[in-house]
Amino acid sequence: MTDERTVEGEISVREAGRRGGTKTRDRHGREHYVTIGRAGGEVVKTRQDSDFYRRMGEKGGKAILEKHGKEYFTAMGRKGGEKMLRERGHEYFAAIGRLSALKRRQQEEA
Repeated sequence: MTDERTVEGEISVREAGRRGGTKTRDRHGREHYVTIGRAGGEVVKTRQDSDFYRRMGEKGGKAILEKHGKEYFTAMGRKGGEKMLRERGHEYFAAIGRLSALKRRQQEEA
C-alpha cells in the first residue's frame, strides 16, 4: 500500500482511519467488535420497527441479485440443502415434509 500523504506531509483521513482501526484491533481483539456490534444492534432494535429488518434484507437481496444473478441464489440454496442433508440426514427432510403436508391438510379443511 502506498503511503497516502498530503502535500504538507500529513496522512490522509483514510490512512488515519486504517491505522486507528488496526491499533484498536490489536489492542482490544475481535471480541471488542462483537461486543460493540451487538450493542449497536440492540440500539437499532429499540429505534426501528420489525419491518426495518425486512426492508434491509430486501434491499440487500436485490443488490446481490443485481450483482450475481438468480443462479447465485439457486446455487446457495442447493449448497445449503446439501449441507443440511449431510448434517441432519434424510429423516429431517422427511419430518419437514410430513409437517408441511399436515399443515396443508389443516388449511384445506378450515
